[in-house]
Amino acid sequence: SPCQGVRCLRQPLPPARCLDAVDARRVLRALETSSAQEALALRLLLLTGGRKNEILRARWENVCPETRVLLVPLSKSGAARQIALSDPALAVLAAIPRREGSPWLFPGQRPDRPLADIYRFWNALRLRLRLGPVRVHDLRHTFASLLVNAGHSLYEVQRLLGHADPRTTMRYAHLGQGTLVRAGNAVGALLGASGNAVPQEGA
Repeated sequence: SPCQGVRCLRQPLPPARCLDAVDARRVLRALETSSAQEALALRLLLLTGGRKNEILRARWENVCPETRVLLVPLSKSGAARQIALSDPALAVLAAIPRREGSPWLFPGQRPDRPLADIYRFWNALRLRLRLGPVRVHDLRHTFASLLVNAGHSLYEVQRLLGHADPRTTMRYAHLGQGTLVRAGNAVGALLGASGNAVPQEGA
């Protein structure tokens, strides 16, 4: 082959989009005013960093409040994983009404099927809050970004998101300018830098 030995150019992956802390709070406050299934599902997505299908297809039998875990029997990676449940996430679960005869947290029109999608609900909310082209999946990115900017390690974020490859997690880690400045200041503090400018000759 004439292409033998020719290395493919590597296309850099685009950075993942996410909400900043102010807009994420606006979204959560707006969702808390609705008792719709879609609102409860979106709250869980934002509070757990779970994938959309992991939350929409979740079954009550896989919710373990005692161990604070939502079990995902088959994740995107092909293996089971556990979603950690924080206090706010447990509160959302407690607010979800159970439909008799349905195993799903979020039942669909038919009791034997889960809620199919939340796009229309999310799109209406996104437009009302003027968030721009933010997707449902970007709530997962937001969860990761907020954790990193709060000082949590990439290893912690990787475990919470269920990533097998830490390089995937790095795409989700949006460091805000304030976080970067504080990190730089930490080095200055360790070195004992005074922060005083060197006076110019003749000044």
